[in-house]
Amino acid sequence: MKKLIFLSLLTAIPLGAGISLVFQDFTITILITIAFWGVLTAGLITINYSFNKWDTPSVKQERNIHLNLPYDKTFELCQKSISTIHGAKLTLIDPTEGLLRAKTKINIRTWGDTIEIKLYRGKNSTNGEAPTIARIQSRPAVPTTIIDYGKNKENIDLLTTYLEAQNQ
Repeated sequence: MKKLIFLSLLTAIPLGAGISLVFQDFTITILITIAFWGVLTAGLITINYSFNKWDTPSVKQERNIHLNLPYDKTFELCQKSISTIHGAKLTLIDPTEGLLRAKTKINIRTWGDTIEIKLYRGKNSTNGEAPTIARIQSRPAVPTTIIDYGKNKENIDLLTTYLEAQNQ
């Protein structure tokens, strides 16, 4: 949210400077600049929220899943789950740390995403089998991204759906 407001303010300042050269009236310059800033900010916020289904304003998405599967089996499933995201390739596989990292290619909706899955061993359950907790994160590869058109939420949803289906 702060990035959206800052970016729109940053673009309104040069506009205001340009308008002041044309109109040479301080009052008109301020009014037009504030109106432009307000419309731009409202538009950016609306676009971001509508693509993220009003869940969260952030482009960085995260979800935790509790899987009633052993750690090793969960790690294998997480590796396979990356294939559900079009164009994703694993860049890091570390079973001892329980860490998987993948990157997606540039497409029309994003400059690429970084997907990270971190596994945690759960405490022993009543049936003697320890469940595994998977923390899934998806974020834009470019840190200055302010709108991702819901792409990172989609990545999380695809991985979650796959893992929950395999958990049955």
